[in-house]
Amino acid sequence: EMQGRDLSKLENALQAQGVVAKVVQALPLLNRTTLERAVVLLSRLVMLPGGHFATQYVESGGLSKKLLHSLLDMSNRPGLIADTLIIMSMLARASKDHYPAIHKADPYPLLLDLLQS
Repeated sequence: EMQGRDLSKLENALQAQGVVAKVVQALPLLNRTTLERAVVLLSRLVMLPGGHFATQYVESGGLSKKLLHSLLDMSNRPGLIADTLIIMSMLARASKDHYPAIHKADPYPLLLDLLQS
């Protein structure tokens, strides 16, 4: 019970500080290794119940075409691509409200490339 309350406090603090938005905004500035770690963190936060982190991700530009295309680039390591796909999947599962942002990011040619590789 105590551990659950502590986790809830941590989630509330991360939400209040806008951690997801800050990490998303920093992604273009990160080197490859740090980028991979940041996307792992984001994928885990987006997976948490409640959808607050998913909403922060979308609202902070996590589905911008430029960013999404850079994260799904075939030259990236498989782990980075997989975590990006996890984020997209969780966003799609969380709410139909995220569909337009996913569609606007136009991931389709990249997904086709990944499926054909």
